[in-house]
Amino acid sequence: MKKAIWAAVLSATVFSSFSVLAESEVEAWYTSKGNEYLVRDSIHGDLHALLSIAKSGKPYVYIIMFDSDCEESSGDVISHNPIYVNGTLTRYQQYCSGKRRYFMPATEAGRSHIVKEFKLRNFVEIKAHDESARFLFSAKGFSNFLQKLKLEQKGI
Repeated sequence: MKKAIWAAVLSATVFSSFSVLAESEVEAWYTSKGNEYLVRDSIHGDLHALLSIAKSGKPYVYIIMFDSDCEESSGDVISHNPIYVNGTLTRYQQYCSGKRRYFMPATEAGRSHIVKEFKLRNFVEIKAHDESARFLFSAKGFSNFLQKLKLEQKGI
């Protein structure tokens, strides 16, 4: 099933006729209409990286996709095949909420790694464990949104 999810992403990319991506959504992090901090994958346009603060108070970068199969999901966190984040194999988990499927590192080291990569690099490359799928996210503006998010969390 885990392999099927990445296959679904790839097939949706290859067989769908998606419109030209809004350049601003792939070139840099932006604030969505729902006040989320996002950047869209620049290769396929099917995935987004989402910056958020976890319940622990630490920054979190989720990889999200819209998936109608999620509507009937229990929302349980389940294991996912490892994913390469800028060449480092990272254990991942996934869960559904509404029509979104969220992918997130399964360990604190993985969570720190992806945040660090967005802070230090120009781009973050995400690849499936078997290298069957590749996604590229801009890191431009990430640090500014990270600081803004941390500042927002300090308020009462």
